[in-house]
Amino acid sequence: MSSWPRCELSNYEKRYLTKYPNPENNVRGVLRRMYPGVLELTNIQQQPSFQFQTARRSKVFGFTFAGDIDMFGLKLQTATGEQLFSDFMPISLLTGGYVSGQPGVTVGQYPASTPPNNIIRGASIDPFILDPAIELAPNQVLTVYGTRIVPQGFGGFANIDTLRVDMTIHVWEYPGMPGSPR
Repeated sequence: MSSWPRCELSNYEKRYLTKYPNPENNVRGVLRRMYPGVLELTNIQQQPSFQFQTARRSKVFGFTFAGDIDMFGLKLQTATGEQLFSDFMPISLLTGGYVSGQPGVTVGQYPASTPPNNIIRGASIDPFILDPAIELAPNQVLTVYGTRIVPQGFGGFANIDTLRVDMTIHVWEYPGMPGSPR
C-alpha cells in the first residue's frame, strides 16, 4: 500500500505562500484539489484523451481510477510535449491491480460465466503516485491518453464495444503566485 506524498514548497514558492493558510498575515496556503476525468473507448474512438487544466500554478501528484482499468493503458503528456511514459502503460500495473466490483470474485479473476460484453469493473487498489509531481504553469494542459490493452489470456474480451475509466486527478494548487489567481 502506498501513501500520498507530502507537499513540499521550494524556496521560490515560499516567497508567495505557505503550506497552510495564515489569515493573520493574509497569506494563502496550498490548496489540495481533486478533479474528475473520464476516458471512454469505443469502436469509433480507439484512443480517447482527457485534457486537464487549472488556472493556477499547480502540481499533479497522483491519480486514482475506477472502471475497466485492467483493459486500459494510459500515457501522460504536457503541453510542451514532455511525456511521462514512452508508450502506454497498463493502469493495473501502475496501481497494483484492482478490486473487483462484483461480489464473490477474486481480484483479477474473470468467472467463466461472464460474457465479454459484461466485463467486471473495479477500482484501483492503490493510487498512482507521481514522484516527482508534474508541475504545470497556470492554464497549462496535461493530456491523459488511453488505449485498449487486452491482458494475456483474455482474448475473448477484445471485442467489447465500450470501455470506460473514471479517474480522479490529485493536485496541489498554488494561489497568489505570478500568473495565478488568488
